[in-house]
Amino acid sequence: MVAVVGTMGDLMQVLRRVNRRAKTSYEWHQLLLRWTAANLDGEAKPFLPEPCNWKTYGDMNVYFWNKHQSVTVSPPPPAITNGR
Repeated sequence: MVAVVGTMGDLMQVLRRVNRRAKTSYEWHQLLLRWTAANLDGEAKPFLPEPCNWKTYGDMNVYFWNKHQSVTVSPPPPAITNGR
């Protein structure tokens, strides 16, 4: 998705959408990392934590979203914004 930002209000709206996605993306990334590490260590572990399954993972996303409502996204450090 490419967003065209015309005003500061448009920019803030885009940033809010990205922030909402980032909060749940972080949790999904952690699930993947834990699942991969466990399975590489020989522990047969399901990807989704109990009691979740692929029919109910939407509830887990709501939980993730609620869990991170107080988290703010800070600006990147200067080393990142100044180039490689």
